[in-house]
Amino acid sequence: LRAPDFSRPALAGAAVLAHKILRLGSPPLYVHFIHKPGTYGRFAARLAGVPFALSAHAKDVWITPPEELRAKAREAEAVLTCTQEASAYLRELVGNATPVHRIYHGVDLPRTAPADKKLNAPVVLAIGRLVEKKGLETLIRAAALLQLRGIDFKVRIGGEGPEWARLQRLAHDRGTGRLPWAVDGGRGRGRVRSREHLCPSLQGATERRPRRCAQRDRRGDGEWTPRRKHDSELSARGGGGRRMRAPRPTRQLAGSRRCPRAAAHGERAACAARPGRTSPSARPVRAAGQPAGRTRGACRGRAHPEQGRACRDASEAVDGCLMRLLYVTADPGVPVFGHKGASVHVRELVTALSAEGVRVAIASPRIRPEGDGLEVSVDLVELPPVIASDHVGEASLHAAIERQAEELLRFAEQYKPEAVYERYSLHSRAGASVATTLGVPHFLEVNAPLRDEELRFRSLAHPELAVETEAYAYGSADRIFAVSVALADSLVRDGVDARKVEVMWNGVTPERFSVHRGGGARDFVVGFAGSLKPWHGIEVMVDAVRRAAADIASLRLEIVGDGPCARALERLRLSRTRYIMHGARPHGETLGILSSWDVGLAPYVAAAPTFYFCPLKVLEYMAAGVCPVASDLGDIPSLLGDGECGFLVPPGDAPALASTLVELAGDRARATAVGARAQSRARTSFSWRRNAIRILDSLHSHVSDSAAYAHT
Repeated sequence: LRAPDFSRPALAGAAVLAHKILRLGSPPLYVHFIHKPGTYGRFAARLAGVPFALSAHAKDVWITPPEELRAKAREAEAVLTCTQEASAYLRELVGNATPVHRIYHGVDLPRTAPADKKLNAPVVLAIGRLVEKKGLETLIRAAALLQLRGIDFKVRIGGEGPEWARLQRLAHDRGTGRLPWAVDGGRGRGRVRSREHLCPSLQGATERRPRRCAQRDRRGDGEWTPRRKHDSELSARGGGGRRMRAPRPTRQLAGSRRCPRAAAHGERAACAARPGRTSPSARPVRAAGQPAGRTRGACRGRAHPEQGRACRDASEAVDGCLMRLLYVTADPGVPVFGHKGASVHVRELVTALSAEGVRVAIASPRIRPEGDGLEVSVDLVELPPVIASDHVGEASLHAAIERQAEELLRFAEQYKPEAVYERYSLHSRAGASVATTLGVPHFLEVNAPLRDEELRFRSLAHPELAVETEAYAYGSADRIFAVSVALADSLVRDGVDARKVEVMWNGVTPERFSVHRGGGARDFVVGFAGSLKPWHGIEVMVDAVRRAAADIASLRLEIVGDGPCARALERLRLSRTRYIMHGARPHGETLGILSSWDVGLAPYVAAAPTFYFCPLKVLEYMAAGVCPVASDLGDIPSLLGDGECGFLVPPGDAPALASTLVELAGDRARATAVGARAQSRARTSFSWRRNAIRILDSLHSHVSDSAAYAHT
């Protein structure tokens, strides 16, 4: 019951498997793949009392939390893997407890012998899952170049996967006349159906891996409040604002499959640039440098969930308002009033825009009070959530996507926004559709390659529809703000027009940070703020702090946050005076706690080929005057001024992290000086206000360009 991978369906399925093992005479068990099959096999071997061996061949090594991986491997008689990198990683985890063998894949020569056929032209064959890491896009581009040289050949790509639709479009776009290649789909229903008999009786065998981390509910993080309780809380506490309702839209929603214009957008995909659009509203966007007017959005202290709020009707005019902006964040995992970093991002940017004189309406599936609040008055509209894993068929999911967009359009036709600013969400086209329908600018903020994340760390439901909605959102956007250089480069590689992609790092609000106190002369306080997830390097942090604590008698570790890796902290074995677990806290409380730290940790690990984060925790450490110690990944060196405003350590290197902590504990004056430089850099170079002004200036520039385009 204390196993890190324990669940009732897994135990029930393991019991069925154990029963079959006993009926077969208790033979040894071989388990292929170490993630969910490893859980069933491990429990079944225990129940049946038989030895078992494991294979860990592919991404199952990297998506399984280290603690769970270690527990399974140490109980096995042997572990087999097929790469040197995976072999080294597993040996590091299990030590000498279990032998780890690297065995390369093989082929069955009698079955794979080439047929004696005379071919009119050479054939290049690629077979496998259609995923990005296979490099099939490069193959198609190379084939196009060879075709231009007049070389006679054929390319056959066989397989199925989420990249199927994109590769088909790429092959079509690169072809001239007759296509010399083909992208084939599945390998035949017969073969797939023949595998169905393998484990139909295992309870929970068809259970999907969770779409999001285990500590979150099915729509995000935290408990999902029933609608009746939700409504009573909104009425009693005033924290959710007003859920706006409007008549059904009178015009055809752009982006719908019933709309010819939408179909054109879907076919053009991400690389299609949309011509400029002019705003139908008479109220212009403020020019750069022009003073902002006084607005309801600039008033403070009226939108905290604990306080009452009087929201004006959406159709009411606001005198002196710079512009009306519709802020769309359709991801059901990002609660507007939650504690997580994405929630802080939404609230801080909205606050900064409001302070610049913008009237903002936030559209989100998560607008109920969840412990945090806004300091400005905004309009709130509740969107129906779109959760792809809840839909068995693509038609059902598409209908849900359309319903969400239509609901947003009802509100927008009453609110009359002059621009739409959207936080990109997987399986949502609401913001792009509304902007296109109303003819207003659409700015898109991309914080992560969400489709790639789902493929890599969870399971992507309805991948072809995900490709379609992503292409529509990227292609329809007038401007795209990526939160890191690596993410911007990734978007351009995927076909997004480079001219409309900009990098806009996260920010801070300097006024929220109190004077840095540090741990004082007595304690050397090391802290971590954020969700406890595997790619945040929790295992590395635990190992490093344990090593450092042996040499630093005054070390005290403080954690603000919660998550699926919280159990790993039990291995710290520090006394209560040397370890404080604050848990998840409201953002204001978190910033107050930061001021007492000497060092802030961001020990990210390279969980994906590209590190695309712009860590908010690093910027907040800097703004609080805390000395940051972070992994040398992605944009982090640039945020830290190439090491002038913090310390960089190799990702995943616990000894190096421990050595840095020991060094700083022995020279606290140096840690204080670095923290002061970091604070100065954060407060002058990274602020939400700068980001808000940049967005407004870009809107002004876009509207001006559109007006000039309309007069030519």
